[in-house]
Amino acid sequence: MCRECNAEKQKAYRLANPEKFKTYNKRKYQKVLSTPGKAESERKRGREYWHRLRKEALDAYGAICTCCGETEELFLTFDHVNNDGADHRRSLGYGEENGRGGSSRTLKWMKDNNWPDNMQVLCMNCNLGKQRNKGVCPHQIRVQILCEFRGTLEQTILSEAL
Repeated sequence: MCRECNAEKQKAYRLANPEKFKTYNKRKYQKVLSTPGKAESERKRGREYWHRLRKEALDAYGAICTCCGETEELFLTFDHVNNDGADHRRSLGYGEENGRGGSSRTLKWMKDNNWPDNMQVLCMNCNLGKQRNKGVCPHQIRVQILCEFRGTLEQTILSEAL
């Protein structure tokens, strides 16, 4: 059997038997963690995987905050445009058993779904501001107020000129 056919067969088996696959992976991971020296190398491998996935995602979405324009990658994070992040995380299985897979699971989902439009890059400030302000970043409110003020100012100037 060729490599591609074998991979397809394994994938079909995993999809048809998710509980067996989950139990197998859990036992395998616990064995790896109990092996001296293996736990740290496994954590290192996981961190490297996360950094690679995150870099791919930033490249795909443009490594710039869509609200304020921040470009420092350490400050950038990913945000659900429609404020449905909690529901999405639950659908990906967060919080089940040991809660493993957090942001790596989301990043992998984003990649597997061709970097969907319902995600965006925000800096941590804008993301937290959006969370605390009912889904609207304070920058956006400031811009809206300035636009309203400019509109009022222009109308005043026009009316005085007439």
